[in-house]
This record gives sequence, structure tokens and C-alpha cells, in this order.
Amino acid sequence: MSAADTHGTRSCYVQRACRCDACKGANRKYADARARVNWTDRFEHQWTTPDKALAHLDMLRAAGMGLRQIQLRTGIARSTLQQLAGRKRISRATEASILAVRPVPAAGARVDGTGTMRRLRALMAIGYSGKQLGDRLDITTANLWPLVRGRESVHAATARKVADLYDELWDQPGNRRKSINLASRRGWALPLAWDDDEIDDPAATACLDTRTAGVQVPLDVLLEDFEHTRGQHRGNTRLAAERLGVTREALEKALHRARAAGVEVTFTHDRRSA
Repeated sequence: MSAADTHGTRSCYVQRACRCDACKGANRKYADARARVNWTDRFEHQWTTPDKALAHLDMLRAAGMGLRQIQLRTGIARSTLQQLAGRKRISRATEASILAVRPVPAAGARVDGTGTMRRLRALMAIGYSGKQLGDRLDITTANLWPLVRGRESVHAATARKVADLYDELWDQPGNRRKSINLASRRGWALPLAWDDDEIDDPAATACLDTRTAGVQVPLDVLLEDFEHTRGQHRGNTRLAAERLGVTREALEKALHRARAAGVEVTFTHDRRSA
């Protein structure tokens, strides 16, 4: 006798379409068990340990963010954030909300001064005087120079103001030859010598080949010249750089920045010269 022939089984309910009380009861029992398994799977998938969220919270607090700032950015109650360390598990939605928050130091918090120093020096290297920069930042020249010389830490608000000004001026050379000469003598790197994701890293170093004694070539001019010589260099940055009189590293950085700004450019790397 097969299973389908046995009353009181789901096989009989399905294969023989038997609707006796015993077979209907067996089918209900199967459906209930499967529902419990599916619900348990879904329930367990919604939870995780708080380890990642706690580590990210520590990083945000170290950057100077208070619980109120984090609360406003996550939508999570302050009490929940405070009690996170005592929990064995949290919802994955809570974890995702916390991990999505990027560090935004409070204006009065202090952050590493390396990026601020490098940005100011780079702007002076392309022709901006200390007074010009100070006026744009609403900082006296006397207070600006300690930032240029380098401080272990600066106020977060100052770091943000310098970063915003740098983003505005990095590809627009100034006209102060005295600043250019000063930067050249001291070996200060031009903006194109720094990768955007490394300029704040104290361990990072500038691309030395992009340090020059002259004013940095404006980005729009460099891209225009690159387009004019496209037929000659066939999109190869090493050949293009030679014809344009700039280093390959400087040209590649300019093209990457242009792409980030939405400008369509095409180039290839010469692997033989890498």
C-alpha cells in the first residue's frame, strides 16, 4: 500500500483528493508546520548582533557627533541608542540606519589638521595669497598662517570652510606670483598632486611629479588641449601628457576630476610605462 492510499496523510489529501476529516487534519498540520518554519526564517533574518552598529556609533562619537545629531539622522530614539550596548540583538533596519550616517563633527569639535594644511598650501601653490584666502574664509592672516604651517587639530567648522573653498578654487589658478614662489621653495604640492580621498590622511603622500614652479594649468584649458590632441595620442595619457607638457599623473587626475564633475572624457593607460 502506497502512502497515497493511507488515510490521515497529506499524500492521500493531495494525490487522491481525499477530504475525509483525517486527511484534512494531516494537511492542516503540514501547512501549520510549514508556516512556522517560514515565519521563523523571516523573523531570524530581521535580526542581527549590535556589534557593527556599536562600532559605527563609537566612530561617530569620536568624530564629535552627539547622540542628538545621530538621533536626528537615524530617526532612532535616543534611549534606544543609549541602550544598544546592552542588547543581544537589534533589527537589521536599525543597523542599516546607523551605518548610513556619515561623520559630521560638531562645529566646536576638533579634527585632524592635516587636510586643512594641505588644502591651504595647495591653493597658495597655484597663486592665492594668505590674505586672499583669509578674506574668503573670514579668517585674519595672523590666524591663517598657523593653519598653513600645520596644526595637530583644528575646529571642525574651520576644516569644513577650508574644504569648501578648496573645492571651489582648486582648478582656478590665482595670480600671486609671490605665493607660487613661496610654495615652490617649500615644496608644497599642487591640488592635482592629491587624491580627494587621501588628502586628509596623514599617512598619504603627494604625487611629487605634479609639483611645479609655475601656475597649475586650468582644468578647462587642459581638457580642451587634450581633446585637440586626441588624434595624436589616441586617448593615451602618457603620450598626451608629453605633448601637453604636464605629467601623466597630473593629466590623469584632471581627467578623473572632470569625469566626477560629469564631463565626458576618454583615455587609456599605457601599461608599458606604468
